[in-house]
Amino acid sequence: MKKNKKTIVVLAVLVGILIALVSWNQYTKANTDYVYGKIPHETVPEKYDEVDYTIPVIDEEGNRSTQTFTIDNDEEIGQIVKLHVFNGKVKKYEFLEEKELPKTVQNNL
Repeated sequence: MKKNKKTIVVLAVLVGILIALVSWNQYTKANTDYVYGKIPHETVPEKYDEVDYTIPVIDEEGNRSTQTFTIDNDEEIGQIVKLHVFNGKVKKYEFLEEKELPKTVQNNL
């Protein structure tokens, strides 16, 4: 009987943790802003491991601002970047082709 009770408690805790993780994931997705910008063409010396960029960006609604983020210097850099911004900080970035941009951003970048 005690073994069944422990199993139920462990399962309840695991279900609770799973619910918390799914809720956090949904919260971050709902509160992440996606902005788009162009990275300038410049040569960065190889002695630097990371490069900080502050670039003008635009969101899908046409709002403009600037955003600072860091890229590893050894990474292949594309010209157009999509930034995933959560609480004012870039959490992720990805390089896009111009045809992958939302229509509202394509002509305004």
